[in-house]
Amino acid sequence: MNIFYFLLISTFLLGLISRIINKNYKIIGILFPLIIASLFILVAGFRTEIGDTYFYKHSYELLVQNPMLPEDGRDIGFTVFQLCLISISTNPQIFSFCYISNYKFMYYYWIISVS
Repeated sequence: MNIFYFLLISTFLLGLISRIINKNYKIIGILFPLIIASLFILVAGFRTEIGDTYFYKHSYELLVQNPMLPEDGRDIGFTVFQLCLISISTNPQIFSFCYISNYKFMYYYWIISVS
């Protein structure tokens, strides 16, 4: 639980610093939201046994044992993503880290493009 308190305090302080610096230095002000997003990605990627992370790891381990696409045609993109990660590493932690970081960065860049 201490890591979540650290994350809460550090992201608040980095966001506050970003707002203060952004008034004078716009380019440096963009760096702080990237650091905040990276902190969230690291904490979310390295977590274990929280929520549905166990089931993601279990499905990854099953796919490592028998790497083939599902016959019913569902979740093909998800399975292809897992198969690409299996070629890099058979450790299921890489899956949870890459899966979460992919969505967080996509959301972050969507927010930047909208504003």
